[in-house]
Amino acid sequence: MGEYTKYTEIIENIKQKIQSNIYKSNELLPSEKELCTEYSVSRRTVRRAIIELVEDGYLYTVPGKGTFVHVLNKDNYEVNFRLGDIIYKGFDKSELYEATILSPDVYLVYNLQVAPTDKVLRIQSQLKRDAQVVAFDVKNIPYFLGIPLKEENLNYNSLRDILKNKISQYEMTEEIYLSSMMADDFLCRVMQMEAPEPLMVLDIIISDRDKIPLGWNKIYIKWNESEIKGVSV
Repeated sequence: MGEYTKYTEIIENIKQKIQSNIYKSNELLPSEKELCTEYSVSRRTVRRAIIELVEDGYLYTVPGKGTFVHVLNKDNYEVNFRLGDIIYKGFDKSELYEATILSPDVYLVYNLQVAPTDKVLRIQSQLKRDAQVVAFDVKNIPYFLGIPLKEENLNYNSLRDILKNKISQYEMTEEIYLSSMMADDFLCRVMQMEAPEPLMVLDIIISDRDKIPLGWNKIYIKWNESEIKGVSV
Protein backbone atom coordinates (compact mmCIF):
# COMPACT_ATOMS: atom_id res chain seq x y z
CA MET A 1 0.00 0.00 0.00
CA GLY A 2 1.46 3.39 -1.02
CA GLU A 3 2.44 6.20 1.32
CA TYR A 4 -0.43 8.43 0.14
CA THR A 5 -2.97 5.68 0.76
CA LYS A 6 -1.54 4.98 4.21
CA TYR A 7 -1.55 8.68 5.03
CA THR A 8 -5.25 9.05 4.20
CA GLU A 9 -6.01 5.77 5.99
CA ILE A 10 -4.41 7.09 9.20
CA ILE A 11 -6.45 10.31 9.02
CA GLU A 12 -9.75 8.51 8.49
CA ASN A 13 -8.99 5.90 11.15
CA ILE A 14 -8.14 8.51 13.80
CA LYS A 15 -11.27 10.51 12.87
CA GLN A 16 -13.40 7.38 13.35
CA LYS A 17 -11.81 6.68 16.73
CA ILE A 18 -12.53 10.26 17.84
CA GLN A 19 -16.12 10.22 16.59
CA SER A 20 -16.80 6.83 18.20
CA ASN A 21 -15.23 8.07 21.48
CA ILE A 22 -12.40 5.52 21.43
CA TYR A 23 -10.12 8.55 21.58
CA LYS A 24 -11.84 10.81 24.12
CA SER A 25 -11.83 14.61 24.24
CA ASN A 26 -8.62 16.07 25.73
CA GLU A 27 -7.03 12.61 25.79
CA LEU A 28 -3.37 12.29 24.81
CA LEU A 29 -2.95 10.75 21.37
CA PRO A 30 -0.55 7.78 21.10
CA SER A 31 3.02 8.89 20.39
CA GLU A 32 4.36 9.18 16.85
CA LYS A 33 6.48 6.07 17.48
CA GLU A 34 3.41 4.09 18.57
CA LEU A 35 1.42 5.28 15.54
CA CYS A 36 4.31 4.35 13.23
CA THR A 37 4.24 0.83 14.65
CA GLU A 38 0.44 0.57 14.55
CA TYR A 39 0.18 1.62 10.89
CA SER A 40 3.57 0.33 9.68
CA VAL A 41 4.57 3.68 8.18
CA SER A 42 7.38 6.21 8.48
CA ARG A 43 7.37 9.01 11.04
CA ARG A 44 7.07 11.49 8.16
CA THR A 45 3.74 9.94 7.11
CA VAL A 46 2.42 10.01 10.69
CA ARG A 47 3.44 13.65 11.12
CA ARG A 48 1.75 14.61 7.87
CA ALA A 49 -1.49 12.99 9.05
CA ILE A 50 -1.28 14.68 12.47
CA ILE A 51 -0.68 18.12 10.92
CA GLU A 52 -3.78 17.73 8.76
CA LEU A 53 -5.88 16.56 11.71
CA VAL A 54 -4.70 19.58 13.71
CA GLU A 55 -5.61 21.86 10.79
CA ASP A 56 -9.05 20.24 10.57
CA GLY A 57 -9.68 20.73 14.30
CA TYR A 58 -9.63 17.09 15.40
CA LEU A 59 -6.39 17.41 17.38
CA TYR A 60 -4.38 20.10 19.12
CA THR A 61 -0.79 20.16 20.31
CA VAL A 62 0.76 21.34 23.58
CA PRO A 63 4.51 22.03 23.29
CA GLY A 64 6.50 19.65 25.47
CA LYS A 65 3.47 17.48 26.26
CA GLY A 66 2.19 16.02 23.00
CA THR A 67 -0.89 15.92 20.78
CA PHE A 68 -4.38 15.76 22.26
CA VAL A 69 -7.90 15.05 21.02
CA HIS A 70 -9.97 18.19 20.51
CA VAL A 71 -13.41 18.59 22.10
CA LEU A 72 -15.94 18.03 19.30
CA ASN A 73 -19.30 19.78 19.31
CA LYS A 74 -21.90 17.58 17.62
CA ASP A 75 -23.92 20.67 16.65
CA ASN A 76 -21.01 22.03 14.61
CA TYR A 77 -20.09 21.35 11.01
CA GLU A 78 -16.72 20.74 9.46
CA VAL A 79 -16.19 22.80 6.31
CA ASN A 80 -13.52 21.75 3.84
CA PHE A 81 -11.16 24.67 3.23
CA ARG A 82 -8.58 22.95 1.05
CA LEU A 83 -8.15 25.29 -1.88
CA GLY A 84 -8.16 22.52 -4.49
CA ASP A 85 -11.62 21.49 -3.26
CA ILE A 86 -13.10 24.98 -2.89
CA ILE A 87 -12.27 25.66 -6.53
CA TYR A 88 -15.04 23.51 -8.00
CA LYS A 89 -12.98 21.59 -10.55
CA GLY A 90 -9.59 22.44 -9.09
CA PHE A 91 -6.68 24.06 -10.93
CA ASP A 92 -3.87 22.50 -12.91
CA LYS A 93 -1.37 25.35 -13.03
CA SER A 94 -0.16 28.24 -10.92
CA GLU A 95 1.67 31.17 -12.49
CA LEU A 96 3.54 33.73 -10.41
CA TYR A 97 2.10 37.13 -11.30
CA GLU A 98 4.30 39.28 -9.08
CA ALA A 99 6.40 39.09 -5.93
CA THR A 100 7.37 42.37 -4.26
CA ILE A 101 8.65 43.66 -0.94
CA LEU A 102 6.63 46.71 0.07
CA SER A 103 5.82 49.08 2.92
CA PRO A 104 2.51 48.10 4.55
CA ASP A 105 -0.65 50.12 4.01
CA VAL A 106 -3.27 50.54 6.74
CA TYR A 107 -4.89 47.15 5.95
CA LEU A 108 -1.60 45.29 6.25
CA VAL A 109 -0.69 47.14 9.44
CA TYR A 110 -4.04 46.11 10.95
CA ASN A 111 -4.21 42.48 9.76
CA LEU A 112 -0.53 41.62 10.25
CA GLN A 113 0.05 43.81 13.32
CA VAL A 114 3.20 45.28 11.80
CA ALA A 115 4.62 48.79 12.05
CA PRO A 116 4.35 51.18 9.07
CA THR A 117 8.16 51.09 8.88
CA ASP A 118 8.28 47.28 8.54
CA LYS A 119 8.49 45.45 5.22
CA VAL A 120 6.00 42.93 3.84
CA LEU A 121 6.51 40.33 1.12
CA ARG A 122 3.53 40.16 -1.25
CA ILE A 123 3.23 37.14 -3.56
CA GLN A 124 0.50 37.19 -6.23
CA SER A 125 -0.34 34.15 -8.35
CA GLN A 126 -2.88 33.25 -11.02
CA LEU A 127 -4.46 29.81 -10.52
CA LYS A 128 -5.47 28.32 -13.85
CA ARG A 129 -7.35 25.39 -15.31
CA ASP A 130 -7.11 24.70 -19.04
CA ALA A 131 -5.19 27.99 -19.42
CA GLN A 132 -8.09 30.01 -17.94
CA VAL A 133 -7.73 31.91 -14.65
CA VAL A 134 -10.15 30.53 -12.04
CA ALA A 135 -8.69 32.26 -8.97
CA PHE A 136 -6.17 34.90 -7.93
CA ASP A 137 -4.04 34.29 -4.85
CA VAL A 138 -2.43 37.07 -2.78
CA LYS A 139 -0.11 36.24 0.13
CA ASN A 140 1.18 38.93 2.51
CA ILE A 141 3.98 37.94 4.88
CA PRO A 142 5.99 40.15 7.26
CA TYR A 143 9.51 39.97 5.85
CA PHE A 144 11.93 37.82 7.84
CA LEU A 145 15.44 36.50 7.22
CA GLY A 146 15.31 33.05 5.65
CA ILE A 147 12.04 33.58 3.79
CA PRO A 148 12.30 31.75 0.43
CA LEU A 149 12.48 34.32 -2.37
CA LYS A 150 13.36 32.14 -5.38
CA GLU A 151 10.58 31.85 -7.95
CA GLU A 152 10.46 28.05 -7.70
CA ASN A 153 9.78 28.38 -3.96
CA LEU A 154 7.12 31.05 -4.35
CA ASN A 155 5.13 29.38 -7.11
CA TYR A 156 3.05 27.62 -5.81
CA ASN A 157 3.71 27.02 -2.12
CA SER A 158 0.93 27.33 0.41
CA LEU A 159 1.24 30.00 3.08
CA ARG A 160 1.95 27.26 5.62
CA ASP A 161 4.77 25.86 3.47
CA ILE A 162 6.42 29.29 3.25
CA LEU A 163 6.05 29.97 6.97
CA LYS A 164 7.51 26.63 8.06
CA ASN A 165 10.93 28.22 7.46
CA LYS A 166 10.13 30.37 10.49
CA ILE A 167 7.93 28.24 12.76
CA SER A 168 6.79 24.64 13.14
CA GLN A 169 3.42 23.85 11.55
CA TYR A 170 2.38 22.39 14.90
CA GLU A 171 2.56 25.89 16.39
CA MET A 172 0.46 27.61 13.73
CA THR A 173 -3.18 28.55 14.22
CA GLU A 174 -5.50 29.51 11.39
CA GLU A 175 -8.48 31.86 11.09
CA ILE A 176 -10.61 31.71 7.95
CA TYR A 177 -13.20 34.23 6.77
CA LEU A 178 -15.52 34.06 3.77
CA SER A 179 -17.03 37.02 1.94
CA SER A 180 -18.06 38.08 -1.55
CA MET A 181 -17.45 41.08 -3.79
CA MET A 182 -17.63 42.29 -7.37
CA ALA A 183 -14.32 42.26 -9.20
CA ASP A 184 -12.67 45.67 -9.54
CA ASP A 185 -10.65 46.81 -12.56
CA PHE A 186 -7.43 45.21 -11.31
CA LEU A 187 -9.05 41.83 -10.61
CA CYS A 188 -10.87 41.92 -13.96
CA ARG A 189 -7.50 42.32 -15.65
CA VAL A 190 -5.53 39.67 -13.75
CA MET A 191 -8.44 37.20 -13.78
CA GLN A 192 -9.10 37.68 -17.50
CA MET A 193 -12.66 38.99 -17.16
CA GLU A 194 -14.30 41.04 -19.89
CA ALA A 195 -16.69 42.58 -17.34
CA PRO A 196 -16.91 42.58 -13.51
CA GLU A 197 -18.10 39.27 -12.06
CA PRO A 198 -19.00 38.25 -8.49
CA LEU A 199 -16.17 36.62 -6.56
CA MET A 200 -15.91 34.47 -3.47
CA VAL A 201 -13.18 35.86 -1.23
CA LEU A 202 -11.32 33.61 1.18
CA ASP A 203 -9.21 35.32 3.88
CA ILE A 204 -6.79 33.10 5.80
CA ILE A 205 -4.74 34.54 8.66
CA ILE A 206 -2.09 32.28 10.18
CA SER A 207 -0.79 33.20 13.63
CA ASP A 208 1.49 31.71 16.25
CA ARG A 209 0.29 30.45 19.63
CA ASP A 210 0.55 33.98 21.03
CA LYS A 211 -1.93 35.15 18.36
CA ILE A 212 0.74 37.17 16.54
CA PRO A 213 -0.07 37.09 12.79
CA LEU A 214 2.53 35.39 10.61
CA GLY A 215 0.82 35.79 7.25
CA TRP A 216 -2.37 36.83 5.50
CA ASN A 217 -3.61 34.94 2.42
CA LYS A 218 -6.43 36.45 0.35
CA ILE A 219 -7.85 34.30 -2.44
CA TYR A 220 -10.33 35.58 -5.02
CA ILE A 221 -12.32 32.79 -6.71
CA LYS A 222 -14.74 33.22 -9.61
CA TRP A 223 -18.22 32.62 -8.24
CA ASN A 224 -19.11 29.88 -10.73
CA GLU A 225 -15.82 28.13 -9.89
CA SER A 226 -16.36 28.00 -6.11
CA GLU A 227 -17.87 25.31 -3.92
CA ILE A 228 -17.91 24.70 -0.17
CA LYS A 229 -19.06 21.46 1.42
CA GLY A 230 -19.92 20.97 5.08
CA VAL A 231 -20.35 17.72 6.97
CA SER A 232 -21.49 17.24 10.56
CA VAL A 233 -18.82 16.19 13.04
